[in-house]
Amino acid sequence: MAKITAAGLALIAQLQADVETLVIDRMIYANIDGLDPDVEPPDTEVKPAENDIVRESVIASAGYVNPNTVVYSDVLDAAIGDFSFNWIGLFCTEHNTLIAVTYVPLQSKRATAGFNIGNTLCKNFAINYTDIQDLTEIVIEAAIWQQDFTSTINSAGKTGISFTDTKPDNTLWIDGSELPADAAYDALNTYLNGIYGTGPGGRSYLPPAKGYFLRITDGGAGIDPDVAGRTDRGDGTSGNNVGTRQDDSIEAHKHISIFGGGNSGLFGQADSNVYLGTGNTEDWDNKGYYTNDGSNYDGMVNAAGVIGSETRPKNINVRIYIYY
Repeated sequence: MAKITAAGLALIAQLQADVETLVIDRMIYANIDGLDPDVEPPDTEVKPAENDIVRESVIASAGYVNPNTVVYSDVLDAAIGDFSFNWIGLFCTEHNTLIAVTYVPLQSKRATAGFNIGNTLCKNFAINYTDIQDLTEIVIEAAIWQQDFTSTINSAGKTGISFTDTKPDNTLWIDGSELPADAAYDALNTYLNGIYGTGPGGRSYLPPAKGYFLRITDGGAGIDPDVAGRTDRGDGTSGNNVGTRQDDSIEAHKHISIFGGGNSGLFGQADSNVYLGTGNTEDWDNKGYYTNDGSNYDGMVNAAGVIGSETRPKNINVRIYIYY
């Protein structure tokens, strides 16, 4: 719960009496041990100790809700971090005064690091006082810029790749599980909209991406020749659509065999009898008519280790997370 401090009230009253402008230009974040977010800050609250302060932002946006209510906003984008905070204050540097303060549940701010995408937070801080709009000389309606911020910071559904088993805050691993029945995941539930199916709890399943390679949707390019055979993603949708899957496959092709092989054959003599088929006089059912699966030639005809249970390129294991 936001609270105007005793020092803030005194400064507001003084500036109103002197017909001067109140400039609130800093939003301060702190991490204070043992702080209870459900407790109202005391009137005597002061700026935290320097070792508790994790960030001081210059306020770039402010607006009025009505003549008695103004809102200050600070956007912490994905380049800012890493720190955690449970205390936020509005500060006037001109008069070195903490104007208002609020306690919040401990929140984490993480910066983008490599493939680990940081989170973006928008903190809005409203204060109420008679004629505060005139005192602060704020002329922009808060609804205008708040709507703009809302459109740019909504991160539900954004994904990232992690090369460790650690993921950013406010994310889930993409593992095909059902979303938890918690309001915190409502935005992601709306974003997914059950396209990968709906679980017993009535929530959307996350994409079942474990163990799969990713392939960009063909979109009519003709690169994926088997789009029509792509399987149901979970909601009955198949074919050339996001989320559909393909089983592993090997393109149709031919191999040269030792069929008909003799001394002059490509692979040399197949056998001393040349023919190994019916009665040693036919070649159509020659045991050498069919190519070997390769398992007998690992390290001999083929390089050691290339024979396996699937056809695949060189790869590295990663994990994919999604923001809620």
